[in-house]
Amino acid sequence: MAGALALGLTLGCRAPAADVADAAWWAALAQPPPASSAWPLAALVGGGPELAGGHGGWRLERGAEDAAEAVCHAAGGAPWRAVPGVAAADDVDVRVRARTEPSAGERYGVAVHLQDADNYYLARVDTRNNNVRLYRRQGGTLSLLAARDLGVSVGQWHDLAVRAHGARLAVALDGEPLLQATDDALSGGAIGLWADAQARACFAGLWLTSSGAP
Repeated sequence: MAGALALGLTLGCRAPAADVADAAWWAALAQPPPASSAWPLAALVGGGPELAGGHGGWRLERGAEDAAEAVCHAAGGAPWRAVPGVAAADDVDVRVRARTEPSAGERYGVAVHLQDADNYYLARVDTRNNNVRLYRRQGGTLSLLAARDLGVSVGQWHDLAVRAHGARLAVALDGEPLLQATDDALSGGAIGLWADAQARACFAGLWLTSSGAP
C-alpha cells in the first residue's frame, strides 16, 4: 500500500536498533568521511539544471567559520538546493557537515527522493527546539514519520547522515543512530540540501553514494 509506515515516532533516549542490512552503514558513521571523496560544493551554486524553486539565496563562501568552503543559505532564500548531476535513484546515502546560526528559523536538513517542491522526504535538525525529525512531504502536506528530542548546539558543526534504500529510511546525527522508518509513498528523485526560509545555515561537507550518481 502506498505510504505504508512502520516504526513511527522514536522519542526519548534510546537509539533504534539498526537493521541488519544497515549495520555497516551505521558503523561507518563513527569515522570521519575522507575529504578526498567529498562532493564539490561549488557545483551546487554554479548554475546548471534546477528543480523549480530550489536555488535562490544560496551562495559559496570560502575560508569562513573554520571551514575551507561552505554552501550557505541566507534568510529569505529558497528552502532547498538540489545536488546537480544526480538522477532519480531508489538507493541513496547522504552525509553532510552543517551548522546554523541563532535566528528565527534554526532548522536545516537533507531532502531525499526529491521530486519537486511538494514531494520529498526530509531529515531535519532543529537547534532552536532541540530535535531531529524525519518527514514526508507529499502533495504539499507534511507528515511526521519519526522524531527524537535531544540537545543540538546552535553555531557548531554537526554531522547529519541520511539513508534511503527502497522504502527504508534512516537518520543519524554525529554518528549516533537516531531514527528509522519504512515508507513507500515516494521513490526515486534528486537529493537536496534544505534550510528553513528564515535560517542562516551552512553546509561545509557533502558525501553521497547513489545508484543515480555519476
